[in-house]
Amino acid sequence: MSEYLTESVSISRHLRPNESLEIEATVPNAGAIVAMTSAKWDRIFPPDPTKRLLEIYKPNTTSPIVSRLDGGFGIKTFLHSSASAGDTGVWKARVTNKENSTEIFKLTLSYPGTTEIKTIQVPVSLIDAFVQQTLEQITIHLTNGDNNSYIRFPASMNVGDQHFTIPGYSKNINMPWPVPDIKIREHISNINSKSVDVALGNRNSDFSNGYIDMNVVFETSGHEIKGTLDANIGHMDLTVKLGLTVENRRVTYEDDNIEVDFPITIDLVNVPDFIEDAVNGLTSFRKKIRNAVIAKIKSVFAANSTREALSNALNNQLRTLLGENAQIVLAKVENNTLTIKYYNS
Repeated sequence: MSEYLTESVSISRHLRPNESLEIEATVPNAGAIVAMTSAKWDRIFPPDPTKRLLEIYKPNTTSPIVSRLDGGFGIKTFLHSSASAGDTGVWKARVTNKENSTEIFKLTLSYPGTTEIKTIQVPVSLIDAFVQQTLEQITIHLTNGDNNSYIRFPASMNVGDQHFTIPGYSKNINMPWPVPDIKIREHISNINSKSVDVALGNRNSDFSNGYIDMNVVFETSGHEIKGTLDANIGHMDLTVKLGLTVENRRVTYEDDNIEVDFPITIDLVNVPDFIEDAVNGLTSFRKKIRNAVIAKIKSVFAANSTREALSNALNNQLRTLLGENAQIVLAKVENNTLTIKYYNS
């Protein structure tokens, strides 16, 4: 069965007790019919909800096909029905104020319009190349000093380098007299990302439409931590997951659904046991590095400029599949397949 873009009509006004408000719409195609009404409470305490009766009528009928008497404890009330191929024509929604005072009600009727929605399903293995091409040129540099670390995006995205600071580590180890105290000072030293792998992930409980999965691998040759003690970073991978969504008829990601993980391990080199115990294996320094990187990655990808730039790059690639004037309604990854619903304007 064909699917059509949802259209809607709305109306609002004051209703006296038991007064009704009606709205009509000519439904040209089969599909979902949804009525929604809303009214505010008179007061929060003591509770005084706004009771209402919501009804939907098929064409040429005088009795509702569905109805709902709602106590009004929620601001909105929804009522669902569906139009079959033989039910096209003028549908009607009605709300009746069942409260004992005059209230303002809003009533909306949504229905399948005339714009047909197309559906395309593509294995993610074919789409991953698009996403990879968009993000693979991102580089990350981690080093010592104020604002010397940065995330660099491709120049074509016009985002600019995003600088941040990874704090150093210091600790004084008190030694018995007459041995002088040991001052430990450590900093991270010139670590660069060496590859970025990007793929689409299936929808799950955290990402209802799927997600963009980005994994950044860093080079770890030599001593990555320098100072009083030298140390190696044994493991260092950055994972970023961006929840897919559709906004303004384009595929993008949710700025409030960004997961970042950055597990790292630090191995001290030729350090006496008593010093390693005193600095606790640089555990607190490891946490500082991890927290600084995670915080910056989240803030950068949540920023409007980054989100807009990545969305533009991704949708430019999708136009090769959907056409230049594609208006996307839904994008979802499930069973390793990307489903896109869209129409051409």
